[in-house]
Amino acid sequence: MKLSTTKLVAASVRAECARQRVSQRDVARALELSHTSVHRRIRGDVPFDVDELAKIAELLGLSIHDLLPDDSKASV
Repeated sequence: MKLSTTKLVAASVRAECARQRVSQRDVARALELSHTSVHRRIRGDVPFDVDELAKIAELLGLSIHDLLPDDSKASV
């Protein structure tokens, strides 16, 4: 079973934040969202929008493409 793109992006953001020791609170500040809103996105319940991903990529010193899944892993 393939995971949805939303779940794959969330997993990528979670993994990279953990690797760099960036907290959900740090992400919430960068996105100007509540901790609850960020938590729902990081769990994959709500998709990140493109602007949010761009801000997260900047926070992590990455390209937005680094947070996106390989097409072969995602379902439509």
